[in-house]
Parts: sequence; C-alpha cells; structure tokens
Amino acid sequence: MVGGTRRGVGCAVVVAALTLAGCATDAAAPPGTVSTTPAGGIVSASASVAPEGPAAPAPTTPATTAGSLVLASLPEPSALGPRWEYAVDEGDPEGNYVGNGTPAQSRDPGEVVSALVPPGCAVESVYDIALARPAYALEVAYAHPAGVNGVALGLEFADEAQARSFVRSYAGALTRCTPIGGAPAGAVVVTALEAPGGAAALTRIEDPVERTTWTELLARRGAIVTVLGVDTADASALPLWGVVARSR
Repeated sequence: MVGGTRRGVGCAVVVAALTLAGCATDAAAPPGTVSTTPAGGIVSASASVAPEGPAAPAPTTPATTAGSLVLASLPEPSALGPRWEYAVDEGDPEGNYVGNGTPAQSRDPGEVVSALVPPGCAVESVYDIALARPAYALEVAYAHPAGVNGVALGLEFADEAQARSFVRSYAGALTRCTPIGGAPAGAVVVTALEAPGGAAALTRIEDPVERTTWTELLARRGAIVTVLGVDTADASALPLWGVVARSR
C-alpha cells in the first residue's frame, strides 16, 4: 500500500520505519505546492524489525532525483483531478527524518518495497512473497484542499523483466490479502476495481483499525513502475487516472 510508505500524511507506519536518505540539495519547490508537516535483487515483504542498537545517525537531506527518475517522471497534480497540488513534506525531527523543500524525495528502495504490502491482511502467506527490489525509488507528494492526500512512487528496476516480476507479485499479494468470502473483523479489506486502460491494477485498501482508505493505481512502462495512491474511496478522479496509466 503506497500510503503506508508515506510520512506526514496521516497514514499508519507499516512493517518497518522508513528512513529518508539522500544527498544535500539547494533545489526549490516548484510553483503550486502546499506544505505538509508532520538495486536489483529481491527483498522480502516480511522483513523483520532490527533489534535496538546504537543511536541512529542524524538524517541527511534526501535528493530530489533517483536514477533517471525526476519530478516530471511522475504524474502532475492535475492527473489526480481538479484542485490537486504538489505537497512539500517538511520533515519531522521526532521521526528522525528531514524533507528537502520540494515534493520529490529519493527513498531507500528496499525499505519502500518492504512497506508496500499492507499490514493486517487475513491471509498471512501474502507476507512471504519476494518482491523484486528496484535500483531506485522516488516519492512525490500531493494534497487537495479538502484535506485528502496522495503519494506516487516511481520505482526504477534494473530491467523490464524485474519490473514485470514486481508488478505480478505485488498485484497478486493485494489480491490474496482478503480471502474469498470476506475478511474477518479487524482485517484489512482489499477490493479490486476496474483498472483504467494501461494500468496493471486498481485497488481500494481499507484498514478498519487505522480507519484509513486508500485507492491505489499500479502501472508499468518498461523498467519503471508507478504506484499512485490517494487516501480516499472517492472515485471522482479515477477517469483521469487512465491518462496517468497510459503515460507511464
């Protein structure tokens, strides 16, 4: 679930805490932004939390690019629907991470992928899957005046075969999250929706414990996978997501 990888937008922290990493940058936020406060190989979706040890080093400012991925590689706000804007996560000192003053932030590929499969699935075997690990990951944040948030992940793989493997495994895990016949009380409910043209999958992910609902689009073009989600069940923006899927 792409919402689980995002800090500062009101969604639960999942599987493992994600650390923003990168290099210092003087890039300025593009116009039309709002502020929010608070390679290769295989990575397991059931990665365990490391035991406590020495204090973590001070966080570094994440880069605004990752591999060939830049802000323009991911959907523009208008693709999510009217009145959407880029958002800037300023960071959270208590969460031990910092922002970079722009909507785009490089992420640790392994940690991002490990946090995608939502916690709380009734079928435990979904956490045993091995997802292909991208070489690079870039996150872009969005916000709507109504208080709805969005996030897009660009995942760049070493080759197209790994990207296809990731899409197949991740989409399959979401499909199996909710058993046939329905989920037990308290379990995450994943509902497959009709995907727009060019998309690999479109799902609605409801977490009754955290009281969150994310609608998520999964698309691939070549060796780059886009995971785009908004924290709402409102389908009003979905027609435009077909354009997003075809453009990736």
